[in-house]
Amino acid sequence: MEIRPVPPTADGHLEPEPTPLNRRLVEMNEALLLSAVRQHELTEVAEALRNRLEAEIEERKQVQQALLRSEMLANAGRMAASIAHEINNPLESVINTLFLVRTSAGLSESAREYLEIADAELMRIVHITRQSLGFYHESSAPTSNSVSALMASSVALLQAKIGSSQATVEQECAEELQSVGIFGELRQVLANLLLNSLQAGGQGGRLVLRASPSLDPKNGNRRVRITLADDGYGIPAASMKKIFEPFFTTKGTVGTGLGLWVCKQLIDKNGGSIQVRSNSEGARRGTTFSLLLPGDAAPPPEDDR
Repeated sequence: MEIRPVPPTADGHLEPEPTPLNRRLVEMNEALLLSAVRQHELTEVAEALRNRLEAEIEERKQVQQALLRSEMLANAGRMAASIAHEINNPLESVINTLFLVRTSAGLSESAREYLEIADAELMRIVHITRQSLGFYHESSAPTSNSVSALMASSVALLQAKIGSSQATVEQECAEELQSVGIFGELRQVLANLLLNSLQAGGQGGRLVLRASPSLDPKNGNRRVRITLADDGYGIPAASMKKIFEPFFTTKGTVGTGLGLWVCKQLIDKNGGSIQVRSNSEGARRGTTFSLLLPGDAAPPPEDDR
């Protein structure tokens, strides 16, 4: 048998030749290390696949929700068109009858004024039904409107509701303040927001309706800010991101979920924007809506705070 010399180590000592058992242990350690590395790689791949799967599931959920909202809006549109068509015919008869009454001899001045108010409101209904039918493209271009007249007209529409709920409505607006838009649509928005605030405030609520000039920080253009603040029950924080979505409501079976969505569509159409802040707890409970509308010939403030 050949005897091989054991090579010396760096310090001159002789290092014993590895035994089969030592080599086996080294191989086992290397195998365990390789297995751990592969396990880590597999874990990373599995994590990546799981994240991708979750993202695809979330994307499909969003697509399904978008399709559902689209179908709901389509159904609502068909229903609105059907109702508007049925309303349109009797509306024309009522308008013609009012015209005949207004032109009759012997009417008192107060009766004639009431008939003119009724005729104006009927024309507003006609405007809305034509929009719903889709046969009518807005023929009146945006005009310069008195903001104080817009506010006063909106409050007057809900005077009966204000009286029955014993609410207090405070108005503050400079007479010379002007905004640009379609008066009837802006009044529809403001009246809807007022109605929401009256319902949120309950009996004896307090509403503050204020308008002021401001500047758009993006381009320096003049604009008008109309704010409506109430001391009602407020909007829960979880609902704030959804309040302008169609069919979302915090009123249970009472609400349709279309009011604020319509308001936003009309404000966008008139070149403005709508903002909201709300608190549903504490002494400062309540909601404030802000309408930012294009201004006209209004002296801008020094800043927009």
